Amino acid sequence: TELIDRINLFISFLKKEDTHLTTDGEKIPKTFFYRLLSLARKFQKEGVLILPKAAYLISRAKFKNCEPENINKIKEVIMNANEKEWKITELATLITLMLMRRGGDNNA
Repeated sequence: TELIDRINLFISFLKKEDTHLTTDGEKIPKTFFYRLLSLARKFQKEGVLILPKAAYLISRAKFKNCEPENINKIKEVIMNANEKEWKITELATLITLMLMRRGGDNNA
């Protein structure tokens, strides 16, 4: 489904530890996901007005040693004005953040 695909996309920017996922210093930081979650929630109120903030979020991400295809996909996910897509992004981001908690189950 779209939600699982989105979660897998986000996970592709992380690395697996024993009991949880964690950020990779050369990819995107955990704060990226918190900011993305905030943008997804703001989209409900402000709609496309968040797109400049979304563009800024993308510009600040390092994306070193990432698959170019995944970089393009995450940019497409963030730079859109589709309400359904933002709802999927919000839920996928929440799940991804939960998987990053120590002791979380990373069998998504």
